[in-house]
Amino acid sequence: MLSRNGGVIMIVNTVDGGGGVTRIWAAGEIDFATVAQLDTAMTSAISAAGAVSVIVDMADVTFCDSAGIAAFERNHFLASQSGVAFRLINVQPIVSRVLEITGMLDTLTRP
Repeated sequence: MLSRNGGVIMIVNTVDGGGGVTRIWAAGEIDFATVAQLDTAMTSAISAAGAVSVIVDMADVTFCDSAGIAAFERNHFLASQSGVAFRLINVQPIVSRVLEITGMLDTLTRP
């Protein structure tokens, strides 16, 4: 999926890895204008029948604001309530710092 709002581009790609594992790859900026597609992808993966693990690859995410943090927190909670493992991987330093400041880094990146 591609979202273009006011010049901001975000790409979200979801891959079913089999065995209940879904990998979501995000690229671009996660903010109020683009977070909906990522939020939908995460929620759908967590809610899918047979879901065991959802991994969000952040290698190509260049920015994340409070809307993104809130979406990660909501989906982490949903996953924990559903018995689904949820984590972020390959978090870039600029996003890692924001997650650290909000106290969410360890919670969202713990294997």
